[in-house]
Amino acid sequence: MKLTKITAGLAAISMLAVATSQIAFAEDAVKLTAEKVTAEQGSDFTLKVDLSGIPENGVSAAEFSVTYDASVITITGAKAGDIVNTTSDGFDDVAVFDADYSEAGRITITYGTIGDASTWVKADGTFLTITGTASGAAGSATDINIVAIDRPYYDGSESTISDIYVGSVDGDDNVTNCAVSVVAGSVTISGDGDVTDSTRKGDANLDGNVDILDIITVNKTILSQKKLEGQGFKNADIDGDSIISPQDSLSIMSYIVKLIPEL
Repeated sequence: MKLTKITAGLAAISMLAVATSQIAFAEDAVKLTAEKVTAEQGSDFTLKVDLSGIPENGVSAAEFSVTYDASVITITGAKAGDIVNTTSDGFDDVAVFDADYSEAGRITITYGTIGDASTWVKADGTFLTITGTASGAAGSATDINIVAIDRPYYDGSESTISDIYVGSVDGDDNVTNCAVSVVAGSVTISGDGDVTDSTRKGDANLDGNVDILDIITVNKTILSQKKLEGQGFKNADIDGDSIISPQDSLSIMSYIVKLIPEL
């Protein structure tokens, strides 16, 4: 019964959050900022999304999505940050924070507090913590974008939500929307060393060197065990035919053992 009530209450907040009669107050502007992080290829990472500019009365509801390139990172978790109180046991003051990352490329965030303002977000800080794995190729990267939630305004609506919602809903169902600005983050994947801006022919793994590790990277690409793209692909495509082939691998090997002076 408790879960049913919470779900119904959260749905009601969601509907209030997108009511066409609401007015966004520019003086209550808030900012959502995603981190920029670097992770070793195949390793785990943590990325925070901060909420700042909290108005004096606080924030009791929010809806937005986080989008990313699923070929570069795999999301393994998403949870409320340290400024969100989700520890209350009673229905009257419970805060519901739902982070759905079941759809590759999108995390859907819905937050709503039912009850008095004591449970609202009142301070700037981390609103969302995302965990994942750097599953793409070394040298690849993805933007972490904060966008409007992807759902209809209401059941049966042909229009979808076009704005990020952050605001408050009081006990009398009075709704206040905040103007929202966003700062995108990113995840950059490094290899067996720091990712560089290398444009050196043969430097497939973008570590600034041309060595046996580049041969391994190219051979894995040929065998479809690794996805090579961006500058790493350009560096590995020695003959410039837009295909990573055994000939490219052989050319790099010939350079390494000094059979040819340059690539």
